[in-house]
Amino acid sequence: MPCPAPAALVLATIALAGCGGGAARDRAAPRSARADPGLTARPATPPPPTTPAVTPGRYIRALDAYCAQTTRALRRLAGSQASRRDPAAPVAALARDLRSGVERLGRLTPPASLRGQHQLVIAQGREAADRLDTGAQLARAGDTDAATAALLDLQDLLPRLPASLSGAAPACV
Repeated sequence: MPCPAPAALVLATIALAGCGGGAARDRAAPRSARADPGLTARPATPPPPTTPAVTPGRYIRALDAYCAQTTRALRRLAGSQASRRDPAAPVAALARDLRSGVERLGRLTPPASLRGQHQLVIAQGREAADRLDTGAQLARAGDTDAATAALLDLQDLLPRLPASLSGAAPACV
């Protein structure tokens, strides 16, 4: 089943762009300078595992469930209506959904053979959730141009898996 990410991002971009903007005065500033100083950066990689590794089958089922949850969250975003009071609410909800899924997956200790791939999936998911959060915060602060740019920076929300895993986790394809 194809991922609805491009359509969801287009709809979110349209919703944000329709709410006014006027961030041209900030365009010359680096993105980090425009970001909310209250945001805290997370480490790029999760800490080393402290629990016993799960079986490969259990890990792949959890990875597939993470991708299925992400796809459902994208569909909710695509079907949501932007509110005049809070046009960024659907994007913030997507960030929360993505973060909860990636943190649930991150609590598992994968088999040793999948640890590198696992760390990459977790890091990409956290980064995407952080970018979505930043985009929602910028939109709420009135900087819809920067918020739209943050949304467009997201190429894919589903992890890119090697062929050996993608066949076993069909929701990630």
